[in-house]
Amino acid sequence: MEFSKEETLPEYQIAQQDYIDNTCFNLLKEFAPDCDWDIGQISIIRNALIDVFMKFHEKKEHDLYPWLLEPEETLSSLS
Repeated sequence: MEFSKEETLPEYQIAQQDYIDNTCFNLLKEFAPDCDWDIGQISIIRNALIDVFMKFHEKKEHDLYPWLLEPEETLSSLS
């Protein structure tokens, strides 16, 4: 995991988040063409998609949708 000095995600991880969110929105638009961008709806789809990848394809959540780890998460991920 990478962190900048400002404790933000690096650009490539922000791009990964955007890619996942946009893909989920495009899927939503396939079935509800008149829907608006709604991060609440998108996050439901995103979480379900991530669950499938984690369960059936041995992917790690953080690799699919990176986020900033809290200090205690960083320490526990190192052990």
